[in-house]
Amino acid sequence: METSDLEQVLALENVSFPSPWTRDGFLVSLKAPFGQAWVLLDRSLGTRAVVGYLCFWEHDGYIQVVNICVDPLRRRQGLGRVMMDFAVSWAGLRKKKKVRLEVRRSNHPAQSLYLSLGFKRVGVRAGYYTDTGEDALLLELNLNRGFPLTRPPKGS
Repeated sequence: METSDLEQVLALENVSFPSPWTRDGFLVSLKAPFGQAWVLLDRSLGTRAVVGYLCFWEHDGYIQVVNICVDPLRRRQGLGRVMMDFAVSWAGLRKKKKVRLEVRRSNHPAQSLYLSLGFKRVGVRAGYYTDTGEDALLLELNLNRGFPLTRPPKGS
């Protein structure tokens, strides 16, 4: 992700979440030494069209996915899975032991994706989302046995 992507990222963020991140929130992931911010681009029309983004923070032993989004018009095409595969591979290459994230209790499509990738529910943060008071489910993927891609390679 580059600062020039933020206009498109913020547009997706605003149509996707009830309490969207601000520009400053994304700048933290872009500029902090522990932050990573990536965009998924569609260049089929010769432009730099952001169709998704992923932000995570590196900690000792794990990465924390803090924001992931796919353009509402491009959902259900496997793009979220592509970004999560990237995060898991990144964690493995950096010798992290886990990938962690929080997800709204009501966000069943995201939960379904994460569980299909091997994430396990490890806890609940009661009232985590201040906009609604909704709980967050804590999910974790253990990478102690290496970092296989979250889906089997083609042909297996």
